Amino acid sequence: MQSFRTTPRPATTTLRRSLSRVLRRALDRVIAADKAYRDRARMRRLTDTLLRDVGLTRSEIDRQRR
Repeated sequence: MQSFRTTPRPATTTLRRSLSRVLRRALDRVIAADKAYRDRARMRRLTDTLLRDVGLTRSEIDRQRR
């Protein structure tokens, strides 16, 4: 004989999933911001000649920060 669950899932399971999604999104944003910061830091260390080769100026890199 098969038994069926008559009560809904506990709210904690749903809450845990929702919290997990929120934390994952927040962590993804932090990781993206860190990557952008590191990329800008690398670009700032390039010489003007290399920046010209890439097609950027130093002022464009500073504007990206804002």
